[in-house]
Amino acid sequence: MAEDKKKVTIDEDAVNGMDTDGDGHITKAEYDMHLEFKRRELEDQDAQRDAMRKMTWFALFGMLLYPATIVVTSLLGADKAEQKIINEVSTSNCWSTKSRPVL
Repeated sequence: MAEDKKKVTIDEDAVNGMDTDGDGHITKAEYDMHLEFKRRELEDQDAQRDAMRKMTWFALFGMLLYPATIVVTSLLGADKAEQKIINEVSTSNCWSTKSRPVL
């Protein structure tokens, strides 16, 4: 009894870039290498999203912490320190009138 080998086909669109040696045949090593590259690409995208999420939270906490710090200093009676902090930060703050261009 001769065993009949089943021929497996794959769409050409699905195998673009898999045939690294250009012989027209995708070996197991080429297939595994392609899957590894795809896995790493997905992991990199996931890591990038995580980093962006962490930076967003960091910026949000910074924006919320600044006004809270000013309120706490005014409640503690450090009004002169509060005014000094506001004046120093307002020169570099994008909302200050000093940094706006005159039209």
